[in-house]
Amino acid sequence: MLSNNSKPKTLVLDASALINGVLQSGIDLKMCTTPAVIDEARGRGYSSFLRGEAQRARDLAVMEASPEILELVKVRIRELGESARLSNTDISVIALAMHLKNEGTTDVIIMTDDYSLQNVAAAMGIQAKSSSTQGITKQIEWTYYCPACFKKYDRPSKDMSCRFCGTKLKRKPTVIGRR
Repeated sequence: MLSNNSKPKTLVLDASALINGVLQSGIDLKMCTTPAVIDEARGRGYSSFLRGEAQRARDLAVMEASPEILELVKVRIRELGESARLSNTDISVIALAMHLKNEGTTDVIIMTDDYSLQNVAAAMGIQAKSSSTQGITKQIEWTYYCPACFKKYDRPSKDMSCRFCGTKLKRKPTVIGRR
C-alpha cells in the first residue's frame, strides 16, 4: 500500500479514516488531520471514541493549511466541478495535504473513503488511499449541463441552475485519467 522511498510519509486523515481505526492500524507514519475533521467526527457522536484514539495516537497532529493554499485548492475544486460534492471539512483536508506537499519535506497521502475527495487529490497530484473501500479507479472531471436548453457549463452557479432558463443543472463525468 505505502511504497518505500527516501522521503518520510505523512498521512492526512479525514473523518472516515479516524472512524475506521487508521490510528490503531499499526502504521508507523506521521499522521495529521484538521480541526474541522475532529469537529465532524465529534458531531457524528464519536467523542469518546476520539478521546480513546487520541490516547493511542500521541503523534496525531491537528493543523491547518495556510489561507493562500486553501484559496488555491478552492479554485481548483471549482475547475474540476466538485464544489457541490465537497464539504468545508473535505476542502480543509485537501488544503492541508497540499500545504504539506508544498513544504517538500514529506510524501503526503490522504486517507479517505470519499471518492470526490480522492478525485480532487489525484487531479492535484496528491496520493489518496482508502481506509475501507477500493478507492477510485479513474480520475474524472464533471461537465455540467442544462437538460432543458442543453447549455454546458465549466463552472456552474452556486445554486446549480441554468443562467439562461433557470432549470436545475445535471452533470456527467469525463474520464481524464486512470489510476
